[in-house]
Amino acid sequence: MPTKKVAVRGGLVAVAVGVAIAGTTTTASANVNAPWIGYGYSTNTHAVWCVQHDINYFSTHYAGSSAIPVISEDGIWGPQTYNAVRWYQNERFGPSTVDGIVGPLTGGDLLVEGDPYYNGAWPANGYCSTYLPTYS
Repeated sequence: MPTKKVAVRGGLVAVAVGVAIAGTTTTASANVNAPWIGYGYSTNTHAVWCVQHDINYFSTHYAGSSAIPVISEDGIWGPQTYNAVRWYQNERFGPSTVDGIVGPLTGGDLLVEGDPYYNGAWPANGYCSTYLPTYS
């Protein structure tokens, strides 16, 4: 078989293998199956840390004079985190949405407004995108 034909066939096989591999891999994205976070819901240490960290990030980077003091990033759900979530919900969505629970609306918004280093680009693909609930 001529060398040129072998090279072309080899190239086509390499392309086919590359396409097959690319078709079976996916990129990370927001987790629509992550449990809600708060009293009566999951209080996974990693998820709570992400909530605390993202609220601190938002508060120090965007909130201005209405910002809450920085809360502890200890991964423990308690009154401080609960009140910070309520503050965040009021800031972002208004008083009618304040419930102190991180569901898909609040979780998705934290992924957009929080620390891009831990959240990744939307659709989120960072550490916290595994733990915060979202719609998509």
